Amino acid sequence: MSKGKKNKRKNANITKSSAVKKYPLKTIVIAIIIILIIAGGVITAVIYNSKSNSSKTMLTDYGWKSVSAHNASNDEVALSEIYNTVYSTYKGTLNFNADGTFSFWLTPGSSDDGTHSGKYVYNGGDSISMVFDNGTETVFNVIKSENGSISGIKCLYDDYTVYFEPDI
Repeated sequence: MSKGKKNKRKNANITKSSAVKKYPLKTIVIAIIIILIIAGGVITAVIYNSKSNSSKTMLTDYGWKSVSAHNASNDEVALSEIYNTVYSTYKGTLNFNADGTFSFWLTPGSSDDGTHSGKYVYNGGDSISMVFDNGTETVFNVIKSENGSISGIKCLYDDYTVYFEPDI
């Protein structure tokens, strides 16, 4: 083999070797960029989905207990006054179910009377539309903390505003 052919072959090998080294690095960089773009999309979707469903999930994650009440003059009153009972430790309850139903008790009574349960609709705003089994419709207000999560619920009951907190 002549010296000229030998150098061409050697130069061809160097060029071919350099191309092989650059190609995998370029492929790896492109693959990493694609993975990062996909991961960013997935993370964005998860965050968006958790924010849009977090309020409703929070309603159903646990029960709610009454913690205070105010009369029409906005004076705080004992909860037993609202419940028409001498039991000072009695707590009203409010439970939201994932299927869109709720149960609500403020006065001692039978859960079979049909007036303490019904259906609700909450769209993530500041109110929950409530329809009791007997057809009575009302709105409960949502109290949100600074981070936007639900920290309480208030409702009008007779001439009182009753406040509920999570029963954690």
